[in-house]
Amino acid sequence: MEISKIKGDIMKQDLIKCLKKLDLQNGFPYEDLNLIEDTYAKELSNFPSDPSLIEDFNDFCLIIAGSVSYAIEGKKIP
Repeated sequence: MEISKIKGDIMKQDLIKCLKKLDLQNGFPYEDLNLIEDTYAKELSNFPSDPSLIEDFNDFCLIIAGSVSYAIEGKKIP
């Protein structure tokens, strides 16, 4: 086995250990996102579609959480 492969495997194992330690069960920041939407209502109204930070951030969090669960299980992220 070559050195770079061994180093890569060690880094991957370390990453998985770190990911397993993360607390991904924190509450969703509805109040903060509503505050951002209220504060920047004028700027957000310039977008052609109706932007929803709550929906977009929720989608983002789901993608991250799903990717982390795949990585922890050693699966390839689709």
